[in-house]
Amino acid sequence: MGRHGVGVITDNGERLVNFCQQNGRWRHSLQEVREMQHADTGSDHSLLVAKVTLKLRKAKTVDIRNQRYDVSKLKDSKVKE
Repeated sequence: MGRHGVGVITDNGERLVNFCQQNGRWRHSLQEVREMQHADTGSDHSLLVAKVTLKLRKAKTVDIRNQRYDVSKLKDSKVKE
């Protein structure tokens, strides 16, 4: 791809480049991508091996232990029921 490519870019390669440019997601996540040309797949396609790094965020959870209730609302009979 680009200056790193070998040979002529095919239609599939062009579509991949367009897809990556339009979406722009995870562009810094791919650390290393290699083509395994000598893998026996029984097809004219080549296998790709990639190292991907992801930054995972901690899931937001509500801490039930610190949750406070407004007990003054219990004076209302509808809320009390």
